[in-house]
Amino acid sequence: MIAYIKGKVIQINEKSLVVLSNNLGWEIFCPNINQYLINVEVELFTYMHIREDDITVFGFKNNDELNIFKLLLTVSGVGPRIGLTLLEERGIQKILYSIEQNNFEDLKVSGVGIKTAQKIVIELRNKIDKYSHITNGTLANSNKDFLYNNDNKYIMEAIEALKTLGYKEQDINDTIKSISIDKEARTEDIIRLLLTSI
Repeated sequence: MIAYIKGKVIQINEKSLVVLSNNLGWEIFCPNINQYLINVEVELFTYMHIREDDITVFGFKNNDELNIFKLLLTVSGVGPRIGLTLLEERGIQKILYSIEQNNFEDLKVSGVGIKTAQKIVIELRNKIDKYSHITNGTLANSNKDFLYNNDNKYIMEAIEALKTLGYKEQDINDTIKSISIDKEARTEDIIRLLLTSI
């Protein structure tokens, strides 16, 4: 099994990279493919999905992403493609927080309907304690509820606006954790603050 690959990106496809390592070109499916650049060296923690007629390699920038991906695969009905989509559209922090809060609505993405989202929450809510280091301290306490409160439309609108501009949700979340956002701030204020900080 291949657990780690280090090499140069020689091709970027819609959902995968081709990484040149030891004179071999490996096709590796990754979340947030736009974060990678041609001719730039990458280090990826990998998962090999083996079927009778196919072997697919998935790559992640750190062990936390890899571990949450593998955790998602333990849920019946969740395959690698769905796991990858969840990581790309939600990020590991939001996935864990949604499970912790029994908020299956936030786990509905392309390919994940209400029943699958509910199964993810039910089957994983007792298995996420060992991943608490991912959320503890990574989102500022003053912003954590603010970020994931569906009633606060301004922060959600700001996140969607930045995603439309091409920013990744994980990068936006990382910025939010490092700044102070006034609870009275409106969408335009939050967008302006994020754009000067991201």
